[in-house]
Amino acid sequence: METRVRLLIVDAGLPSPEVGVNVIDHTGTWLARPDHSDPDLKIAIEYDGDHHRTDQRQWQRDRYSRRSSRNRCSR
Repeated sequence: METRVRLLIVDAGLPSPEVGVNVIDHTGTWLARPDHSDPDLKIAIEYDGDHHRTDQRQWQRDRYSRRSSRNRCSR
């Protein structure tokens, strides 16, 4: 599905996103590795399959991960 998301982005006329690129802050600290991103525009796109919604443990891990990433990236 991640490929389909990337193709939908491109088909919509938007720039082709980079895939699996590490996001680091100004000190070189690793922040995240989103599914798709455009580092120049500072956009990160995550695609979560259905198991991210239906598996309670996965859903909790995703919530923690997103909250941590958001806190690190908003500094």
